Amino acid sequence: MDSALHNAGMTLMLDRAGITGADGASHNGMWDLAMCTSMPHVSMAAPRDGTRLKELFAQALDINDHPTILRYPKGSLPEDITALRSIPAGDILYEKISSKNTKKIAIIPVGPMAHSAIEAAHNIDCSLSVLDMRWVLPISSNVIEWLKSFDACLTIEDGVRDGGVGNLLMQKLHENDIHIPMMNLGIQKDFLPTATRENLLQQNHMLPADIIENAYRLINS
Repeated sequence: MDSALHNAGMTLMLDRAGITGADGASHNGMWDLAMCTSMPHVSMAAPRDGTRLKELFAQALDINDHPTILRYPKGSLPEDITALRSIPAGDILYEKISSKNTKKIAIIPVGPMAHSAIEAAHNIDCSLSVLDMRWVLPISSNVIEWLKSFDACLTIEDGVRDGGVGNLLMQKLHENDIHIPMMNLGIQKDFLPTATRENLLQQNHMLPADIIENAYRLINS
């Protein structure tokens, strides 16, 4: 808050972001996204892999007029995901066109949730694109413009759903008179029990199977 108030450059490396699993209720890094959506002059990046962590760290160090935050999870580095192409809204990680369903859905994962999003996208029979925004806060106007060509949007974030990135994106779409069906997957607003990360993702309906199920709900709405 002090850094943002005084337009001072500061880069904060936020490790153990998201569900940490067996560390217990007090150690899940699930509140940062919702906290920062309400604060002005803060930029937050969510790298999907180690290569993007290096890239976004370098970008963050070049910003000297407001605070930047890089959030990344506990554990070993996930496999790198190479983008199909980069656009002003971010990186397109996966896309396909279906001849069976004319509706087109945008899937927007936050950080390493990109791996689950891509796994799910392979099994969704409709036209879709998976977008990694890279910088998830503030919501870029380029993301809003990109979503104008879609019939629905699904977000997945490894943070508390209430007040998170998905909710903020929904608000921005409404402010820009873009009214498409939208669903935000994330962590319930509660203290999570001690369990494995996989079990907690399952309890919070954030596994690839949950992404597939909710994507079809949007398609059929």
